[in-house]
Parts: sequence; C-alpha cells; structure tokens
Amino acid sequence: MADKESFVIVGRAADYVLRDRSNVIKVFLYAPDEYRINNVMEIYGDSRIEAQKRIKSSDKARGNYYEIISNQKWGEKSNYDLCLDCSVGNEQVVDTVCQYVRSAYEKTTDGYVKRKLNVE
Repeated sequence: MADKESFVIVGRAADYVLRDRSNVIKVFLYAPDEYRINNVMEIYGDSRIEAQKRIKSSDKARGNYYEIISNQKWGEKSNYDLCLDCSVGNEQVVDTVCQYVRSAYEKTTDGYVKRKLNVE
C-alpha cells in the first residue's frame, strides 16, 4: 500500500514496519497521566482506580507488542520524527501534525511528493 498512495497507520508498530522508507513521518502522541485518567473516566465511566488499571494494562500490552515486533522500547522519542503532548487539545495536535507534514514534504513537478527534511 505504501508504494501506491499516502495513508495513515495508527499504532501497529508502523514506525518500525515502515522504517526503511524515506517518505514516512513517524509521530508519537502521548499525554500526562492525569489527562489520560480523566479521559478514560469520561469515555468509559470508570472510577479513578479503574481508569488507572485500564491505562496500565493498555500501556503494558502496547509496550509488549511493540517490543515483540521491533525489539525496541515503545514510546522511545528517538524512534519518531515528532512527539506531541495531546493535552494541548485535539485541534492543536491536528494543526501541528498537518503543519509539520506540510513543512517536511514538497510536491515535485511530476506530482510526486519528496521529503525536504532529513530527520532520521
């Protein structure tokens, strides 16, 4: 699919799977614990303790999956081009990612996109 079109992969160790491609922007989204706890409580109706357990379990599963796939540590900032704190708000995160993508790539005369920045 990466040979044919632009697309977004959320999770699934995509940064590692596409590691040998030069036309990939690897973004890691994170948030402070308190922000995450409040979100989980609101979304799932969990108590504070339930939310903490859910987050801990989810993080462990993500970390284990990523390590098995990549033999690297999940969330390690050096694995990504851009790391963003989601507590700034969804609109700001979207705006920042879009601005970064626009600044990192340019269209060529033949319609292809090439990377301007070498952030690897």
